[in-house]
Amino acid sequence: MSGRYYRALSMMHQRVQGSIDDLERSPKPDWVRISEMKRLRLSIKDRMRAVLEDGREAQSSRSLASGAGRQGRTATLSSDA
Repeated sequence: MSGRYYRALSMMHQRVQGSIDDLERSPKPDWVRISEMKRLRLSIKDRMRAVLEDGREAQSSRSLASGAGRQGRTATLSSDA
């Protein structure tokens, strides 16, 4: 699911960048609109980063769910007691 969402965000990011480029090349650029589009582009980029970070967290939690991850935590807890 996150792979599809990331690709959709990536495509949206590219479209917004293309719109920004077109607006900047126009004879009379609308700088307010360009600024809004740049904010939108940054928010999309933030969502893309969040998707990647969530994927990394999910992978690390899966490795902790393995037997070796549990043993390491148990050994730490028993040695502290």
